Amino acid sequence: MSKKFAYPLIFIILVLFGLGAAQAERGTGENHPALNPSVGAACVDDNLENNDTPAAARPLAWGTYTPLARCLNDDDYFEVELPAGYEAVVELTFIHANGDLDIKLLNENGDDVASSGTSSNNEKFTYRAPERGRYVIHVYGYQNAENTYSLTISRQCSGCFSYQGILEDGGQPLNGEVDLRFTLYDKLVDGSQVGMTLEQQVTAVNGLVNTQVYFDRASYTTFPLFLEVAVRPAGGSYTTLSPRQELATVPVATTLTAGAEISGTGTSLYLTSLQGTGLVINEAGDDGIRIDNAGDDGIQIENVGDDGIYIINPTETGVWVSNAGKSAVAGENNSTAFPAGLFLNQDTTINPTSRSGGIGIYTRGANGVAADLVLGANDGTLFGDDGVITSDPNYIHSDIVLATHDKVVIKLDIDNNTSGAYFEILDVNGNSRFRVTEDGTITPANSVMAVNDQEESVGMYMLGATENRIEDFGSSTLANGTAIVPLAVDFANLIPADGLYHVYLTPLGDCPLFVANKTAAEFTVRAMGEANCTINFDYRIVATINGPESERLPQVTPLTSEEGAE
Repeated sequence: MSKKFAYPLIFIILVLFGLGAAQAERGTGENHPALNPSVGAACVDDNLENNDTPAAARPLAWGTYTPLARCLNDDDYFEVELPAGYEAVVELTFIHANGDLDIKLLNENGDDVASSGTSSNNEKFTYRAPERGRYVIHVYGYQNAENTYSLTISRQCSGCFSYQGILEDGGQPLNGEVDLRFTLYDKLVDGSQVGMTLEQQVTAVNGLVNTQVYFDRASYTTFPLFLEVAVRPAGGSYTTLSPRQELATVPVATTLTAGAEISGTGTSLYLTSLQGTGLVINEAGDDGIRIDNAGDDGIQIENVGDDGIYIINPTETGVWVSNAGKSAVAGENNSTAFPAGLFLNQDTTINPTSRSGGIGIYTRGANGVAADLVLGANDGTLFGDDGVITSDPNYIHSDIVLATHDKVVIKLDIDNNTSGAYFEILDVNGNSRFRVTEDGTITPANSVMAVNDQEESVGMYMLGATENRIEDFGSSTLANGTAIVPLAVDFANLIPADGLYHVYLTPLGDCPLFVANKTAAEFTVRAMGEANCTINFDYRIVATINGPESERLPQVTPLTSEEGAE
C-alpha cells in the first residue's frame, strides 16, 4: 500500500539582505550543479528558474546548489520540507564585493521566522520547526544587487531521540508513506498530556519505520513519561497503537567528578525550574567552569529559585567562556532585592590606599577600541535606556572612586543626534549645581547665571585673570579724615599673610582718599591733604590666593579631538 500524506503544512525559506544573522551548523549533502550563470549587463538566469515568487518556489533536496544567480529585479525562491522538531540550516556563500545578498525564512503565513543579513561573504542561520511543514528560500539583492552564489541547505535534529517500529496492514508489512502522531502522557493509561503533539510523514519499507522525534524542553518537566503513537495512511483516520511506551531515562547526576566534560551540538548545559541554586562550584583548583567554542549559549539556566551559578574560591577563573557564538555569559532576573549579577572579591590583603589588585570585575572590549562596558537597555521609555552607576545604597558612606594612570575623558552625544547634550552634577534634591554642554558652555550654579527683569535665566561670562586671584567687596565710613577697615576673616584666611593685596577706593562724596597702611588683618584709609572729612566709601580688594597656582599666564596646550580620543 502506498499512500500520500493527506494535509501537509507549508513553511517557506527565503534568502534576503540586511537582516540579523542567526547561528547555524554548516549544511552537508550532495552537490547539485546548476547552469553557469553570469552577472552584469547580461546577467543570465540559472537553470532553477522560473522561481521568482513564493508560489513558484523550486523544490530542492538537501544539499549544495552552485552556481546560482540573482539578477536585477529577479529574486529567487526555493522550497524544502522539514519535519516537526528538526532544524533547517541554510547557508548562502558569495563574494560580497560583487553584490550583497541576504537570506530570510518565512512560514506559510508569510511570517519571518529566521534571517541573516551581514556585510560578509556568508549568510547563515538555523531554525527549528515547531511543526511539520515546508519552507521557501528567497534570495534577493540588498539595494537590488546582482551576484552569483552557492546555496547549501541541510537539516539536523539536535535533542531528538530515535523511534523505530514495525507496521503491518492485514498481517502484511506496510510499504509506502504514512503519517505518525506522537504524544506524551504522564501515565500508562488515561492521564494527562505533557507538552506538544508531533506529526510526521515517514516511509515504511517492509513494515519498518525509522525517524527522529523532538519534544521541546517543557515536555520533560515530569517523569515517568509514556509515548503514545498513532498511525494513518493518507486520507484515513489515525489508529492509536497500544500500549503506550515508557520513555527510558538516564540517571540524574547529583555531582560531576573532576575533569568531567559535556559536549554536543546544542546547548552544552541547560538547567531550568530549579528551587535552589542552579549550579554550585566549590573550591575549584583551576577554572570553576570552562566553556570553549560554544555555538550558541555556553550555559543556559532558567527559572532558578536561588542563585543561577554559585562559584566559591576558584584558584583561577570562576567562569571561563571562549569563542561563544552569542553572549559569553548572560544573566537575567526579576528581583528587586537581588542583582542580576553578583561578583565579590574577598581578598583581605589589598592595600586600601593604592586600591590595586583584588578586582571584582575585569572587562575589555575588542582590540582596545570597542566599549569595555555598556550600561542600559532601551525599552522605549524616556529613562529606560539610561545607564546608571550607583554606590551601594545599603552603606550611607559608600563612595564611587575613579582611578586612572592618565586621564578621564567624557564624550557627549557621540551619535550626534541630540542638541545641547551636557554633563551635569545634581544635588540631593535634583537641582543642577554644575553643567558643561557639548559646545563647552560651563554653568556653575552660583556664579554665571542671572535672572533678568522678565524673570528669565540668562548666562553670564566669567572674567579672565593673568594670575590666580580672589576679590572681595565692601563699604565703610571715613570719620574725621580716617577709617580702619578689617578684612573679612574668611577672605583673610585665603590670601598670603604678608599683606600683599590691592585695595581700590570709591569715595561717595567730594573728598579724595588714599590707602595709608595695609596689614594681614586690616587696612587704613585717610583723606588727601589731611582733610578732616567724614564720608562714606566703597572698596574692592584683589589678592593672590594661597596655593601652588602662582604662575602668571601659564602656557597650556589646547585639547584636540585626537587627544580626547586617546
